Amino acid sequence: MNRHCSPGRLLLALTLAILAGADAHATELKAIAPSDPCAPNAGKVDVACEAPAGNTRRSALLVATQGAVTFDLPDGLTVGGAKLPAGATLRVDDLMLYDGKLIPEVWRLNAGDVVDIKLRNQLTPGDFAATNLHTHGLLVSPDLDTKPNPANPAEAIAAEPVGDTVYVCTLPSGQPAGSEGEKRCTNHGGAAAATHARLFFGEKRDEMNYQIALPDAHPEGLFWYHPHVHGNARTQVGAGLSGLIFIKGKPAANGAGASGGARPQDPAKPVASIEKFMMLKDIQIDQVTQASPGTLNARFLPVDSPSHKSDLCGPGPGDAPPLGACFTQIDDPDHAGQKLTQGWLFTVNGQVFPQISLGSGEQQIWRIANASADMTYDLALVETTTGRPLRVQILARDGVAVVAQSGGASTPVMADRVLLMPGSRIEIGVDRATAEGRFDGSQPLEARLRSYGFFTGETAGFGDSWPAVDLAAVSFAAEPTTPPAALESLSTTQARLNRPKTVLGAVRQFQPFIVSPWQPGSEMARAVAPDRNEPMPAARPSEHAHGGGTDEHPQPPAKDACAEQAGHEDRIIALAIHVDTAKNIEDFKIGADCATFKGADWAAHIKAAEASAASFGKNSVVLAARAGRPETWTIVNDPLDSNHETHNFHVHQMKFEVIDLFDPTGRITMPRGKLKERRFDSYPVPTGGYLRIRIDFNEQMVGGRFVFHCHILEHEDKGMMAEIEVK
Repeated sequence: MNRHCSPGRLLLALTLAILAGADAHATELKAIAPSDPCAPNAGKVDVACEAPAGNTRRSALLVATQGAVTFDLPDGLTVGGAKLPAGATLRVDDLMLYDGKLIPEVWRLNAGDVVDIKLRNQLTPGDFAATNLHTHGLLVSPDLDTKPNPANPAEAIAAEPVGDTVYVCTLPSGQPAGSEGEKRCTNHGGAAAATHARLFFGEKRDEMNYQIALPDAHPEGLFWYHPHVHGNARTQVGAGLSGLIFIKGKPAANGAGASGGARPQDPAKPVASIEKFMMLKDIQIDQVTQASPGTLNARFLPVDSPSHKSDLCGPGPGDAPPLGACFTQIDDPDHAGQKLTQGWLFTVNGQVFPQISLGSGEQQIWRIANASADMTYDLALVETTTGRPLRVQILARDGVAVVAQSGGASTPVMADRVLLMPGSRIEIGVDRATAEGRFDGSQPLEARLRSYGFFTGETAGFGDSWPAVDLAAVSFAAEPTTPPAALESLSTTQARLNRPKTVLGAVRQFQPFIVSPWQPGSEMARAVAPDRNEPMPAARPSEHAHGGGTDEHPQPPAKDACAEQAGHEDRIIALAIHVDTAKNIEDFKIGADCATFKGADWAAHIKAAEASAASFGKNSVVLAARAGRPETWTIVNDPLDSNHETHNFHVHQMKFEVIDLFDPTGRITMPRGKLKERRFDSYPVPTGGYLRIRIDFNEQMVGGRFVFHCHILEHEDKGMMAEIEVK
């Protein structure tokens, strides 16, 4: 966390950016979603392939390793005061990879699938070698049962396969016993005898078997997976360990819920033919050297390093946003008078400043995930020369369709910029016709996918000032003109523009994507599981086996002042940060209480919640909730002590509805569209304000213990995480 930064210097940089000339040479964006069907293997289909009709058994092997990735650099970059030649490359060592890839293939699953996953830990032994797996945003069970270890009956281990639980752990072969790396598993953020939940190994310490059962009415949309060992998540995600999941939904049938989703108005255009998946991963590097002209080498700069900061080489006064990468020099602390070169890569699908091309009249669906550990993106699609934004249609957020407040399924929700904090996903419809006459359609249109930069703090000295950066070049082909007589009508937006008909005669009208809402339906209610040994129905055994056997959950009992919460009271979740610079202590905390929203004793209960705040693993909060009972939570982000920044609230296993929000700065706003049909798994909590949400345990009933936390992973790893147990 950089506590000595200011957002003011970004303004001039963005002003000058609109004067930028032609883009540097860029390589076309690589697809990461295979679409060809695969033959079943032992009755299961690999998750990266399209499943044949009727196949619901899927399988995946994930091997976590460390290695190097070579990046092609855009033309025109300057390193150490010298301009790189065309075709320069950069090799980065010490990254963490799944299956040897920075960007694994997208897992393409169907609602109703059962997925068997084997995670194998082949990381280099060390402090950050403990790892596990979390399927972020999926509405699946956190099931975990234990059994005696056959090799040591006195030791409890996980009964595999487990569900989407964070309470399991793996270590690579060769990890020393009693080492700091092993303690990330055995102590889980606190002392070995602490009362918070511990982590369990499987039968093999270097492997864990998971089984994820997707409900039939799971929403259609974009999700992702990543490690979640407390204390290691930030480093491992920052080093590259993550991948995408896309769930294809099912239509409504026999009264069941609809998964929602978006499609073009032209039924002849399959969605798969026009979609692009995009993972945003930023990587800071140091020890940058030039082995030969145009051939650079570097090492990953760990996110917990003091040198890792949000103003490493962001735009300064007079600078345009960098094209996907930047480099800077710092004083060498070990050699007086010498310099070290550091850098920052802002990658899209593992590429630095790639090219995205759209043909004449083409529409595309972009499914974008912020897979960065800490960085926030304020995304926009802007015309290169003028910097004028092109609007996009918001199709889904956090894997749930976004429908308009009024109008039909083809009434679009439009935006010209989107805030994407860590862990969040956005799915957008892109079409140059949204410009509606602002640019000459007979000419190609050059644009950039840009992040404007974002300041998370309330005031200078707190929070992070994430830099402005151009992430990709975007080219729209020229379009054939349409004679004015062929135009049937003007859209509402075109009418507002009041442009002469001679100009509009060359404008193709935007055809919005059709968006259907997610309707959970009764089958989303997964009752608390019976005992694992009881007979299971033959049709979907795994769905029942992973409903969450809370009676068997091997964790300490929940302690919660709101256990008997009345229906009219809110849970108060207080976010807090305490920094003691003299003792070099930085604690991120969560506290809890309950009260009637803005009742007579509301302020007193907020104080009580803040007073109860503790870091995860240090007598931290464990909430108790009842399956079948909806709850309202108010997440409070008061500027107390050192807490002067925006957080990104995230809850596992569930989706929530945003019902109220207060931001004294006006930067964070309520979601757009029909709120009753929108659900999130993460949302910004503004500094000095609050976020009020409704979690409906009736429509998303799930038993077991899981966590909620700030998804700025620096904050989570430093303690801003707590637990909830649903019975």
